[in-house]
Amino acid sequence: MAPTRFFVGLALIVGLASPGTVGAEAPLDWRYCLALSDLENGVYASAPFRSGPNLSDLERAFETHLDKLGVKHGVAICPRSDTELDALAARDDAMVFHQVRGLSSAIAAGEFEP
Repeated sequence: MAPTRFFVGLALIVGLASPGTVGAEAPLDWRYCLALSDLENGVYASAPFRSGPNLSDLERAFETHLDKLGVKHGVAICPRSDTELDALAARDDAMVFHQVRGLSSAIAAGEFEP
C-alpha cells in the first residue's frame, strides 16, 4: 500500500510541475490609471482595462499617453481590481475624491490601451 501512495504522490507532484503549469502567465488583472495635474488643477484617468503584472510599464505607458495628449501631469498610478466593475467604481471614487477637493476631473484617456 505504501508504494502505491508514493507513486500517486509522485504523479501529483510531476503533474503540478508539468510545463503547462510552471511558468504559466499570471491571470490578467483589471486596472485603471490615474494621474494628477497640479498645473492644470485636475486629475486624469483611463477607462478600466485588462493587464498583466508589469505595473511600472503600465504607469510609464499612461504617462506617455498623457504626454502625447499634451497633458501636464504628475506620476501615474494604475491600481488593480478583481473585476471591471470594481475598477470602474474605484476610478469613479478617486475622481469624486479629487473633485471634492476642488480639482477638475476628466476621463482624458478613454482610448488608452497599454
